[in-house]
Amino acid sequence: MSSIAEKFVEAKQTALYTLFFLIIITITKIVVSIFSGSIALLADGFHSFSDVIIVAIALFVVSMLAREPSERFPYGYYKLEDFATLVISAIFFLVAINLALEAVNRILYGYLLQTNVSLASLTAFCCAVFSFFIAHRQEKIAMKYGITSLQLNAKEMKYDAVSSILVGVSVILAPYLLLPLEEIVAVIISLLIIRISVSAIRDSILNLLDAWNQPEIIAKMREIIMSFRGVKNVKSIRIRRAGPLIFGDAVIGVAAEQSFENIHRLLDAIEF
Repeated sequence: MSSIAEKFVEAKQTALYTLFFLIIITITKIVVSIFSGSIALLADGFHSFSDVIIVAIALFVVSMLAREPSERFPYGYYKLEDFATLVISAIFFLVAINLALEAVNRILYGYLLQTNVSLASLTAFCCAVFSFFIAHRQEKIAMKYGITSLQLNAKEMKYDAVSSILVGVSVILAPYLLLPLEEIVAVIISLLIIRISVSAIRDSILNLLDAWNQPEIIAKMREIIMSFRGVKNVKSIRIRRAGPLIFGDAVIGVAAEQSFENIHRLLDAIEF
């Protein structure tokens, strides 16, 4: 197994770990919401179900990233990570729009108070703790290996944890204030998710189109190349991002009197 493949083993294990606990959290929220009558907890449960689908997609992507490049895919499968981020972000966006519209509809045309406040609020708080713990672990692994789809999901799971806390608070306060607090909280969280989704969609599309300009990285590459003896100048450098990796090429100038063998050795030394 290559070093590139080995580094995704821990990421795959983390994705499996996350998927397992998300399934438990989702089932718990939906079942408790049915027995307690909490509309907000039911919506939160379906929101968590969308996370299950998204982590399953991310797990597939991580498995593909661990594969060796083939004759048909000489650069590997790293662009699949950007494509998955685009799909995941689109799902987030649609789910958030749906939740916001449903919440607004209940605010305008009436809402129901839950029948079991303690059960619904306790479930929401417990799920929030588990979601935050899982998100923190997943974010560390995702940042370590530069896996955007897992980073995005970890960030969204933190919002999900905050959402569950707000759901729990709104469930407790709603009967006393006689206000649609659950629905108001749902709208606020939905708007935050929409903001994250739009930003991620934009970034993933730019990466797929190789629109990735990083002057600092290019300047550092130019400095490293010019440090090699025999290089006269660096005419151009192009870089592009493919998932967690960066690919680049450079056009350099060398002394005309150098032999082909010397130039070949120089290029082998520069390659990194």
